[in-house]
Amino acid sequence: MTQIPIGKLSNLFRKFYVFLRQDKKLIILNAFIMALSVVIGAILIWMVGKGVDSLIKGNMSTMVVYLLGFSSLILFLQVLRYINYFLYELMQQHVIFAIRRKLYAHILALSTPFTNKQSTGDLLTRLGHDVSRISHLLVLVPGSIFGFMLTSILYITILFYIDQVLAILSLSLTPLFLLHQRLFLAKTRKTAREYLYREGCMGGFESESLNNVQGIVSYNAENTMINRFDSMFKKFKKAAMSNLMLNNLFVVSFELLAAFIAIIILTMGIYRTSHAYLSVGELVNFLLYLGYMVVPVRGLARLPIESQTNAAAAERVGCILDEIPIVESKPDSIILDNSCKRLQLHNVSFSYE
Repeated sequence: MTQIPIGKLSNLFRKFYVFLRQDKKLIILNAFIMALSVVIGAILIWMVGKGVDSLIKGNMSTMVVYLLGFSSLILFLQVLRYINYFLYELMQQHVIFAIRRKLYAHILALSTPFTNKQSTGDLLTRLGHDVSRISHLLVLVPGSIFGFMLTSILYITILFYIDQVLAILSLSLTPLFLLHQRLFLAKTRKTAREYLYREGCMGGFESESLNNVQGIVSYNAENTMINRFDSMFKKFKKAAMSNLMLNNLFVVSFELLAAFIAIIILTMGIYRTSHAYLSVGELVNFLLYLGYMVVPVRGLARLPIESQTNAAAAERVGCILDEIPIVESKPDSIILDNSCKRLQLHNVSFSYE
């Protein structure tokens, strides 16, 4: 299986970006809502640390106002997240409609010379599942990158503000995450493409056999077809499990690595708190910001891996859109009307490949 390099991922994105241009205003609105959500999330974490310090100092009189403000921000944050999800889904549906319509019209334009080479099930898979994956590549991936990067920059700035020593220690351990990602990336590319290929084969076989049930029964070929089904599904299952388990292994090993790094940072944090370099509330804040930073760091690490399946789907759809119709009307062709009484055919031929 040919691997999809990172450079080709960006090329595929640019190729299909034309289907997202109609939603520029929604993209800007969604980016603003995401930025506001990140800022409010950071404020909520800061309030937790300040609340801890207030409790330790015994300032109970301010706790009612603190809890009301904290609750109001949480409610507002959830409203923003709901709007964010709605905009994501709306843009995805716009993209899916635009690509499916373009792909469907192009398949019709290619006519039988092309469609005879492709199984109906595989074409339906490209029109359905593959187009949905392209919408993820166009809408969710850029949005996720924006949100993850903004969160990382803001939280790293706050970490340095709280304690520079702990912040430097935390960042010095970041290359371990990059090494972890590199170990998984190449294998995931291969399993993603194999999974999509087997899914298309399975769909094509099922579609063709179901469309020819009468012929199968007439030739008493039920057992033969079932054996072929079992053989193809076995390969499909193997590809699906390989792709799924590799992704799960990535998540589990990433969280294990994050836990190991957290223990190191927590040990140093307790030491610095005991020597009065920072308060208990500041340590709580630092650990919370660092803990929540795991989400964008893990997300950024997973994006190239998860995008392989989406990119492979985009490549499959792009292959059809790149096909040039064999039969095309000439610009100077004559349109016949009802006055035509006779047709003569000269030098007309056809053949099967």
